[in-house]
Amino acid sequence: SPSPIGTDTPNTKEQQTEYGLTIAKPENDDVLTDTSYELAGLAKPNNILILTTPDEDFMKKVDAKGGFSANLEANGGTNNLSVHSISSDNSLLSESLTIVYTSKLVIPTEQTETSTDSGSIEQKVRDKVNQALNRPKAYIGSITDITENAIQIKNLRSEVKQISISKTTTYAKVGKVTKDIEFADLAIGDSIIAMGFKNGNNILAAGRILVDTSAQTIPPSFILGKISAVTKKQLTVAEVGKEITWTVTYTSDVKIQNLEKDAPVDITFADLETDNVIAIVGDAKDNAFTARSIFLINTGK
Repeated sequence: SPSPIGTDTPNTKEQQTEYGLTIAKPENDDVLTDTSYELAGLAKPNNILILTTPDEDFMKKVDAKGGFSANLEANGGTNNLSVHSISSDNSLLSESLTIVYTSKLVIPTEQTETSTDSGSIEQKVRDKVNQALNRPKAYIGSITDITENAIQIKNLRSEVKQISISKTTTYAKVGKVTKDIEFADLAIGDSIIAMGFKNGNNILAAGRILVDTSAQTIPPSFILGKISAVTKKQLTVAEVGKEITWTVTYTSDVKIQNLEKDAPVDITFADLETDNVIAIVGDAKDNAFTARSIFLINTGK
């Protein structure tokens, strides 16, 4: 069955280009303690970018030097982010990552030792390692084993992750109302978000653990395609580079945009025509796609 981007594992890449696509920040599994953050990276100069977040999608243009950035707002819990870079020849590169926002994780003051020889290679390596260890991270997955002082999980990529706990670890269950729970309330099969700091062996020392049934959410689907037919309420779209045809409908609050003078502007469904190349974000099932966002990439004329 069709597998549009968004349902694959993170770091999916389609049709590599010589420029590539790199998300510089945030990093995968980063924990944010502030809702505002910057997404930034590098891509082919002047490419069109589609950025997807849990609630909204954005259209941007890569600058002439190959840089891009966007100021975004995080939701509580997991946030799946995707960046899709589209070249003038409709080749596509995509990168995805997951970050977590919480206001409940205590960030310890960094106690990194500094060397009198600040320019030494050894010190620079130590500083980089300390920076990584002092960056809060999240492990997200389903509990497969619990011991007195450790938890093992398996994530959506079938990777096994180890989590250590201590007397200072706090626990909560996310629902309509988030409530505090105890370590004893955790069970095999629970979907959790563990937040804390990794050691050199990639074991996460958890400061806070959330039991959240929506922790392992799948990001919205994405396709790049050419319109082959238009009716009043739906599109027929041939996916670029694949022998897949989609029937595309849209939600009542669908966002439809194109770029004018490198800035996104709203257009209407009536502005879409046969042969237009569009990027679509939404929900895919079989060969049907319900769009929450449609972006006109080029007219195809």
